[in-house]
Amino acid sequence: MSKQHPVPGSTDEYLASVDPVVLADRMELSSFTTWLVELPGIHDAGYVCSVNDAEGKATTLLWAGESNFHDVARAEAARRGIALTIRLVRYSTAQLRDAANRLFASAGRAEWSGFGITLISGTNATRDGLLVTGEYDAPSEAAQDPRLPHTLAFARTIAPEVVAIEIGPAPVPL
Repeated sequence: MSKQHPVPGSTDEYLASVDPVVLADRMELSSFTTWLVELPGIHDAGYVCSVNDAEGKATTLLWAGESNFHDVARAEAARRGIALTIRLVRYSTAQLRDAANRLFASAGRAEWSGFGITLISGTNATRDGLLVTGEYDAPSEAAQDPRLPHTLAFARTIAPEVVAIEIGPAPVPL
């Protein structure tokens, strides 16, 4: 394959389209994240996830609570030339995992009103808590399913960490 004419849709085509500086910064951010998550005790210290911005060579660490690891992360980011922000979030990874387990364990209860959970996603750049995705066994014709507020209220009795419920497609079988 020619470097000048990569195959359409290929990795080579993608790499040829990305600014080499941005690509190098993306790799540096990925390396930093790998370094961070491999620190012993990091998850117990409240680290949740990283939100990287390759164009700005910056990362935002989502963290549940204060930790001595904040200073360690700041020092390493500075050494690598990475702009670092730490944003405190309400729930740790362990809290979110426990909440998701409670939700899955409650599946099938009548209070779900026929809502079947297909996915539970955690804290990210735009959400601090759990998003529960699923579908009802008897879909509503309404634009906004009238059962959603009841389903959200019930989900929050199981796990207060739930911030939203959405109707989404069923998982694709493998």
